[in-house]
Amino acid sequence: MFYANVLGNLTRDAEIKTLSDGKELMKFTVAANGFTDKETVFCDVMTRYNEKLMPYLTKGQQIYLAGRCVISQNGNYVNVNVYPDAIQLCGTKREEAPAETPVA
Repeated sequence: MFYANVLGNLTRDAEIKTLSDGKELMKFTVAANGFTDKETVFCDVMTRYNEKLMPYLTKGQQIYLAGRCVISQNGNYVNVNVYPDAIQLCGTKREEAPAETPVA
């Protein structure tokens, strides 16, 4: 386990997961660029439920995470789990970004 900083986009809307003891967690996946432009790393994220943040965790939203990271490998598949201490929304969703205007 180590501490990691991740900047990426949500691959789908966040989901609420209820544990057997009644606690609620938010679960989502973030796609982040790897060491090269052709490499994408998918990080599974699970954190305490936050009713104020949940509506903004939608597909395409860019976010920054800082927290504990656990990497495990099963054959050729690498699983990256992030347990964030901090989540920050960045920018807008890609489909909401304003279109570029052509230069005349």
